[in-house]
Amino acid sequence: MKPDLGLALEAGITGDVFPGKPEETQAKLGAGPGIFVYNSSELPNRRLVQFVKASAEKLRIPLQLDLVQGYGDDSAEIQKSNGGTPTVCLVVPVRYTHAHNGIMNRQDFDQMVELMVELVRSLDGATVARIRSFADQ
Repeated sequence: MKPDLGLALEAGITGDVFPGKPEETQAKLGAGPGIFVYNSSELPNRRLVQFVKASAEKLRIPLQLDLVQGYGDDSAEIQKSNGGTPTVCLVVPVRYTHAHNGIMNRQDFDQMVELMVELVRSLDGATVARIRSFADQ
């Protein structure tokens, strides 16, 4: 596989339940979709993060910035491919992940769908090349 870039979509952990520690997650249900600006398995591409932020702002979708320790996701494997692929991990906050009774906010989910559609529509060749570039801009 040789992707030009990677958008990973995951169920994110919420920090609004007991005992909830801020170093585990900052995401809350009902506060919009999230984006990992750091997790222990990958480092998101800064230009791709800015592209996602700008897209969310354009759509007036609140975007939760999240950083977590001890988390692994598919973006880490995508990042290792094709000589280093720009990646980002987007999350829909979910309480009780990895359980049969996970809870999400429908508005967070719908906003994530809207954001993902906008991202895919907006990623033309020039935008992908700019995100992949190591040159200063």
